[in-house]
Amino acid sequence: MTLDDRFFTFVQNPDADKLKYASTLAEFQIVYRVALHPDNEWYAKGERMATVVGVPAGHVRVVLDGCGKKARIPCWELAVIAIPKLCKEVSDYIIGSKDFR
Repeated sequence: MTLDDRFFTFVQNPDADKLKYASTLAEFQIVYRVALHPDNEWYAKGERMATVVGVPAGHVRVVLDGCGKKARIPCWELAVIAIPKLCKEVSDYIIGSKDFR
């Protein structure tokens, strides 16, 4: 599935030589777009990108772009490459308000 720029804000270029891979589950939210690490088993099968559909304990649940299958992948094997624009707008508003009570 091709990313539609109208709905996503890129945080990394998926074609970059070095992507920043995650270190914690807290880096993921539903609908985030992610790139798979080259060492991931699905990468070896030709999958490169996916969409986050859940964050159960210990893994990130994604739908793989190429085959459409759901998979559970450890967070350190994923790099967030794009977030929904609305999510960014909401996050920016919360941070801008500085009212975290």
